Amino acid sequence: MTDSKLPVRRAIILAAGLGSRLVTGEEIPKPLKPVAGVPLLVRILRTLEGAGIQQAVIVVGYRGDQLRRALLAETSISLELHFVVNEAWDRGANGVSLICAREYLDEDCILSMADHLYSPQIVLRLQEAELDGACALAIDRDIPGCFDIDDATKVKLDGNRITGIAKDLEIYDAIDT
Repeated sequence: MTDSKLPVRRAIILAAGLGSRLVTGEEIPKPLKPVAGVPLLVRILRTLEGAGIQQAVIVVGYRGDQLRRALLAETSISLELHFVVNEAWDRGANGVSLICAREYLDEDCILSMADHLYSPQIVLRLQEAELDGACALAIDRDIPGCFDIDDATKVKLDGNRITGIAKDLEIYDAIDT
């Protein structure tokens, strides 16, 4: 008998925050800031799609309507997009955004931030994990190697399970990549 593990087809992307590191007085939310002419979040969605993800659930908050309009108008993405609103986006905890998307946590998924660029190989590795109905997040345990620990998203673990995720965690085991 062969392994019948279903491929991970869903990603949950946290895009609700203010994005204070890139605030420049412009009227554009951080996930729409261009990198080499392409908005950050569009790059992430293309990476996910290129690795076989079919559906993206995007948790929005700050300027959420603007973000949604821009992504729905983006013709280079064929992912099935769903939007969830985090009304408490200003509380600053990524865990709150993830809880807002709880109805989409009914199958294996990839968890991503809206402003972290990564290679398709990371997504492919996450898809290989035995998730058992959970979300996979790429983490880095090299905390001293982080160049901006104060602004990093910290991750508390219990074994390989995430028990806390926020920028203001005092006790943590890794950082989000």
